[in-house]
Amino acid sequence: QTGPSAVKMGRIRKIRWNSLLFLNKYLIWADTAFKTVASRIWPVLLAVSVSASKETELEMRGERLIYWSPVFFGAGCLVYFTDETEPGFLFSFVLSALSILVFAFSKQENLRLLSFLCFMTCAGFTWAQLQTNETDTVMLGRDIKEAEIGGKITFAEKRRTGSQFVMAVSDISRLRHDQTPAKIRLYGKHSHLDALQPGCRVVVRARLVPLSKPLVPDGYDPRLAAHFLKEGGRGFIREVQDVDCFDTATWRDRIALWRFHLAAHLEQALSPQAKGIGIALVTGLRGQIPAEHKQSLRASGLAHMLAISGLHMALMTGSVFGFLRLLGALFPGLSQRVNLAPYYAGGAILSGLVYLLISGGGFATQRAFIMVCLVFLAVILGRFALTLRNVSLAAMIVLLLAPHSVVMVSFQMSFAAVLALVAFYERFGRSFWQSGRTGRMSRFAYWRRRIRVYFITLFLTSLIAGAVTGYIGAYHFNMLPVNGLTANLVAMPVFGLVIMPMALCGLVLSPIGLGQPCFRLMSWGIEFVVEMSDLMSNNGEAIFDIPRSPSAALLLFTLGLLGMCLLQGQWRRLAGLPVLVSCLLLGRGPLPDVLVYGYAHHIAARQIDGSYKMMSRSSNLYVVQKWSEIAGAGKPDKSEIILCEGDVCPLPTAHGSLVRVNSHAHLKRACSSHELVLVPFRLTGRMRSQLSQACRSKIIDRRAWRYEKGQGVVFNGRGAPLWMLVHDRQSDRLWMD
Repeated sequence: QTGPSAVKMGRIRKIRWNSLLFLNKYLIWADTAFKTVASRIWPVLLAVSVSASKETELEMRGERLIYWSPVFFGAGCLVYFTDETEPGFLFSFVLSALSILVFAFSKQENLRLLSFLCFMTCAGFTWAQLQTNETDTVMLGRDIKEAEIGGKITFAEKRRTGSQFVMAVSDISRLRHDQTPAKIRLYGKHSHLDALQPGCRVVVRARLVPLSKPLVPDGYDPRLAAHFLKEGGRGFIREVQDVDCFDTATWRDRIALWRFHLAAHLEQALSPQAKGIGIALVTGLRGQIPAEHKQSLRASGLAHMLAISGLHMALMTGSVFGFLRLLGALFPGLSQRVNLAPYYAGGAILSGLVYLLISGGGFATQRAFIMVCLVFLAVILGRFALTLRNVSLAAMIVLLLAPHSVVMVSFQMSFAAVLALVAFYERFGRSFWQSGRTGRMSRFAYWRRRIRVYFITLFLTSLIAGAVTGYIGAYHFNMLPVNGLTANLVAMPVFGLVIMPMALCGLVLSPIGLGQPCFRLMSWGIEFVVEMSDLMSNNGEAIFDIPRSPSAALLLFTLGLLGMCLLQGQWRRLAGLPVLVSCLLLGRGPLPDVLVYGYAHHIAARQIDGSYKMMSRSSNLYVVQKWSEIAGAGKPDKSEIILCEGDVCPLPTAHGSLVRVNSHAHLKRACSSHELVLVPFRLTGRMRSQLSQACRSKIIDRRAWRYEKGQGVVFNGRGAPLWMLVHDRQSDRLWMD
């Protein structure tokens, strides 16, 4: 159109476009305003709702709502972190606000119940979104071969083959300020430990690479945990250029420096065979544990010893509490006049806080410390300590501090084990212990009964905790230790009576120079456990390999476990049905017919028998080994992996064959004899048109792959072969940018 009508239509389009821009700007402003307001008033609303749930007499299948509050709050967090796209904020906030208003003013019990559960779910969703936005950081998007990095060292650890550091970055020479990550994890040599200590401001020259991405579509994404740690990339130190360690350390840096020096002291005090595990038990630093020890403990079901959790915290604080009681018994007059139990409990809580700080404060350690505080607080108040209410409060506190922990393995295994144990002993334990206390017993009968009760308790604890954590471990790590129960029955007495008490004794007596005998006994205990784990792991088929499982398996298992622990009556028995179904689903997860990592750098193809045949371009076989474990084949031998060293590398599949072509010259011949062709370079439109006339193969070039991102190809054809590329979720979540 021309003339006045065209001018009029142009003005109308301009007005519409400006209106859309204004509306978009208004929505962005409204979303930002709601986030700002919610971040201020959300803790108040949450505190009011939790206190209201504690006071109300509403019941859910015979249990108070306080038991189910962290369950629905965690479900909301889980929905947010598993969503494929970044959700909006306004809807969840408004829905949660309406729910709490209905709960506060409604008189109908069922409506109040539903509104409260809806509120807790929306609260978890909104809280997770707020925390994710608040801790937003920049992720390194490309490989930088060499750059100068300035910042402060906040963490240092000695490893068997080098050293590891975390640097709070101030500037990177090759990046703008808005592209600079807040923190970088650096790897270097042993010689770098003398200069790069926590609290020092340094300038280093290093190579930077982005964080690893999922190895399989919808697999575990390590960027999520790194996002909340504000670590946006990795680096490999080339040279240390400048170091300044004068008056720059904060209290966090001093704690990190304390852990570093304590690990160095334990390295000298413990035997060479025990130092790696001993350092991990005290400081949480696992860099010096030999790979064979890790594999042995994992195969024997004793890998939970390396994760500082409830067992470690209970032994440490319990030893302090017992020692203080023994010390108070030396003054009978004072003990009879004054109730010293609160002071003993306060000393145990203080020792737990110290252990939390020097061990790194992981999710399992945080949960254990919160539980210990609640237990000793109950001792101070004269109430029963181990209850489901305390477990619920601990879960709620951990989720408030770190909502992303709900998708972490340590959180799932830790709370699943403690929930199952507390629920079991709360229901069956008291009557069992009290049944044997009637009448007077001789000293011999008394100690015989104590020993019998100890081993029965150890057996039941190992059986219950092993069954619960074993399923979760099988889901996440694709393996199940066969001899786990036997290994725990043999190793746990040594761990509880020798290793941890001697570690505490050595730490207390080291400042006066008397800690060496305690560390010698601790070394003996660790060596005994390692030898026993080697024996158990080498006893026939010690590991049962399990392929990848569907997400519904873990979801059903969690629902069944919660039902058996928190429900009552007939509903408790029905809760075993989801657990049974989840066991049937274990190892039945979908996997693509072809797995590809990077620019076709590593390739795995499914065979007719269901196994995978691996092909790699380098001797670094970490990716293909993980693929083999996910497929349920265990760790493969290097001889089973095909090294692609030529220009044309064929690989058979269950639906024909594929080939990796490294040069243009062989492409036309390869696509005429193979069904699937993978090329690590880009193909122009003209080359594609020429190849489409010469062959009917499916050709996937460099444009389809993303560096260090696991993707898959599935065969979906009947008659004529049809290969379809399976992309991972889109990179629009905050921890993927």
